[in-house]
Amino acid sequence: MNKWIDAARPRTLPLAASGIILGSIPDEGQLWNLSGFLWALLTGILLQVLSNFANDYGDFKNGADHFRSHGPARAVQSGTISQSQMKVAIALLSLITLFTGTYLIYTQLLQTDRLNDFWIMLGIGVLAIVAAYTYTAGPRPYGYMGLGDLSVFLFFGLVGVLGTHFVLYDVLTIRNLFASLFVGTMSVAVLHLNNMRDMDDDAKALKHTLALRLGWIGSKRYLFALFLIAFVCIGLWILEGNNFFHWVAMIPMIVLATRWNDIAMENHPEKFDPYLKRFALTCFFTVFLVFVTSFL
Repeated sequence: MNKWIDAARPRTLPLAASGIILGSIPDEGQLWNLSGFLWALLTGILLQVLSNFANDYGDFKNGADHFRSHGPARAVQSGTISQSQMKVAIALLSLITLFTGTYLIYTQLLQTDRLNDFWIMLGIGVLAIVAAYTYTAGPRPYGYMGLGDLSVFLFFGLVGVLGTHFVLYDVLTIRNLFASLFVGTMSVAVLHLNNMRDMDDDAKALKHTLALRLGWIGSKRYLFALFLIAFVCIGLWILEGNNFFHWVAMIPMIVLATRWNDIAMENHPEKFDPYLKRFALTCFFTVFLVFVTSFL
């Protein structure tokens, strides 16, 4: 069981949960939808694990793991999980994720006569499963073309936050948009840090990530822009609300901002790995504090 837990990359799950949690927060006058939140959270986590399994399998099949010198060990590359075992796991997890997602939108949409919304969200759900697999697996993985940032922004930010809120509460506001931009840009920042760490390895593997295309200096500027957008958007989300306690949620972002000089001055890709965890946990704790203070 430990080998499967390691392959699922537990440290990526808090970031995957962030968009669902933030999207589940009700607007003023609404009641929190607990059952819908739990099914959405389960589906979001399963999608992330599916993506991690597919990434493990796809990078091995496409040869990228042969050049990997940094980051966590890969299950298929190391032989702890065989290719056939991983393919079966990916197929089963795809079916389970499809079931939980369909059950979520069935109970929230179809049972409340939102038939058109049901088919739209089902289509988006299927697209999310396909995107999770084809990021690095399949004959033409789009992650090798520098499109990973766009995909993460769409599915972690827009779909994760806006999709969750729309399914649970049948309404979207400008506040929800700010929330989705916050989670989306922070999620892209984590992916970008990962790609900055792996720039040398990806160049050898012909994996043309956006970090590789931008270069070292351009990548740092891009990372700063992502963080700045996230900082502003969560601030605007708080300003649009009527809860003074929400300002507590800015503390993790402010703490991360105080360490920006360390990031700007770092010129060794292999030393970027700790910042992945720092950015992911900053996003999660910001969302967690927002969530907790929403009930005060």
